[in-house]
Amino acid sequence: MNRRSVHLVLGLMAALAVPGVSSPSAGDGPALGIELNNAEQTGKACRLSFLFANKLGAGLEKLSMQIVVFGKDERIRNLVTLSAGALPRDKRRVRQFDLPGTDCGEVARILLNDLPACEGAGIEAGSCMTRLEISNRSAIEFVL
Repeated sequence: MNRRSVHLVLGLMAALAVPGVSSPSAGDGPALGIELNNAEQTGKACRLSFLFANKLGAGLEKLSMQIVVFGKDERIRNLVTLSAGALPRDKRRVRQFDLPGTDCGEVARILLNDLPACEGAGIEAGSCMTRLEISNRSAIEFVL
């Protein structure tokens, strides 16, 4: 191998090793999945449907998430904590939450701000947020 080839290989290896370039995936270990599956108008409320998937390796006795709702004008419309309840190990659950007085068509983004409660046997405090995987199937942007 000539000198130029060695430099090229070393450069590629260094580029692949840059921290923060890759994102967590299911293969990186146990995770908690939260998907914003749907948002629909129900009267004067915006109903959010979330799919929760517990892949943490232990059941959760209590799970809640704090979300921030942003309008199309990028202003904060609401900050609310939603309780998802218990979530058994290796189980998926759908939970629906109504945001009274909210027009789904005026919501641009939902920020998952925190997981104030994520409690279960063998679950360390704060570990759920670091092992969180979010996804989205709705027209509203869903971000961390």
